[in-house]
Amino acid sequence: MNETPKTLAPTTGETHLNAGETTPRRRVVALRLDDVLARAVNDVAAQCGFSCVVHQDPETAANDIQGSPPDCVLLTTDDIPFCAQLRHHEPLSHVPVIVLARAEDHSGAALALQSGASDLAALPLNPHELAFRLSRLAASSASPSEIAQPLASSAPFCLVESELRLKRALKNMPVMVFAADQDGCILFFNPEFERVTGYSAEDIMKDPDALELLMPKEENLLPVVDPGIPGSEEHRRWTFRAKDGRERTIIWSNISDRCPVPGWSKWGVGLDITEYARLERLREDVERMVRHDLRNPLGALVGLADLLLDDPALTPTQLEILRRIVLAGGRVTRIVENSLALHAMERGTFKLLAQRVDCAAMLRDLAHEFEGVARARGQVIRLLCDDAPLPVDRVVNIQSSKALLESVVANLLKNAIEASVDGSVISVALNDTSPLRIDVTNPGSIAPDMLPRLFKRYETNKPGGSGIGLYSARLVVTTLGGEIWCEPSPDGHTTFSLTLPRSGF
Repeated sequence: MNETPKTLAPTTGETHLNAGETTPRRRVVALRLDDVLARAVNDVAAQCGFSCVVHQDPETAANDIQGSPPDCVLLTTDDIPFCAQLRHHEPLSHVPVIVLARAEDHSGAALALQSGASDLAALPLNPHELAFRLSRLAASSASPSEIAQPLASSAPFCLVESELRLKRALKNMPVMVFAADQDGCILFFNPEFERVTGYSAEDIMKDPDALELLMPKEENLLPVVDPGIPGSEEHRRWTFRAKDGRERTIIWSNISDRCPVPGWSKWGVGLDITEYARLERLREDVERMVRHDLRNPLGALVGLADLLLDDPALTPTQLEILRRIVLAGGRVTRIVENSLALHAMERGTFKLLAQRVDCAAMLRDLAHEFEGVARARGQVIRLLCDDAPLPVDRVVNIQSSKALLESVVANLLKNAIEASVDGSVISVALNDTSPLRIDVTNPGSIAPDMLPRLFKRYETNKPGGSGIGLYSARLVVTTLGGEIWCEPSPDGHTTFSLTLPRSGF
């Protein structure tokens, strides 16, 4: 501080009246503000029903305060000693003092509160924040001493330090944080928000339409919902154009209701996922191209093997090998087709065409296809229908998608084989009921903590597993209008069950 404030003498306690007023008007005395800041403070004070006088000379300010004690003193961290003198001058120790401190000046803010400041306001000045603090003072029925004294004299310094650490974290964390009042005017805007949007705090704070510029309408927000994650419906994904013209993708969470902050009508946090979204689109494009490009060579391989089946010179062993090649090639082709369908399901663009599906024949084909893998482990696949062995001529028709339903049951059967010890019996039971039900049971148990997460994407406890199989199974079964679940039994077996409507969707 360049000038030493005048020593404060005993005050007369006179009440200040403006010309023409019959009742005292609340008054702010400000010290050593530059012209721009002084005008901004004066405008805010007037809006809040305060008169305001700005003194550039500490001695003049001291005389004014003693002659007519104001309802609030406003100064910057450069004049903290003046605040300390007020606190030590008994007749004026009750006057609330608001210190303007730059957001990065943590030591100055701490010193201001330690010296008796009643409150802090940030620089660059946010008019809405200062108006809120002055309005709170004006609306209070308590006297200035009742407002100022508890804050100025009894707040533990450790609490101040804790508050400053929190503010430092908010400033430096790589998460966007912003707050607005009930009129949509932005009150808080952290550096990460500045970095992502390209707009400075000064640009945003002075623009009453800034919120509409940055935030899309509620109906334009894309929900980010994972049925397995409670509360995920609170998150929204949106894209906006930054100041430099580039698009940015944000996952935004409005936590105003869950964590209310006085004076903040709306506030929340956002995470910049622009690069992740770009890589996600690139991955999807590559996967789509690979799936599409696999169709032709797979078709040629399966077609060639199918032609060779007509060669009369083939031995029974060779014919069996070719049949298995045709079956496996057809299965790979269906996997590619199903992968494209799953991609469409996730985006809500899939259109399902129901067809007649003989579920009994489908189970017989799958058992035949996996027979070799099971036999190599000494395992047996047992087919049942209504609690009895499945007859070779039994027909159980439903209206569904054969390729999609087959992919689900094949995945469950494959998992059962891999999860069972050598020599096990794996049963696939068909229940000719309405709705139709299929159960795949194998010896072995699933860890209890894994059960609630079985059908979530990327969740697996299998070495080398992707966590996609059961997620895809649930997505397909749901699309087919059915349900899927897992039931462990007391005897150490695990059963995956699914139900499907008999006709239509």
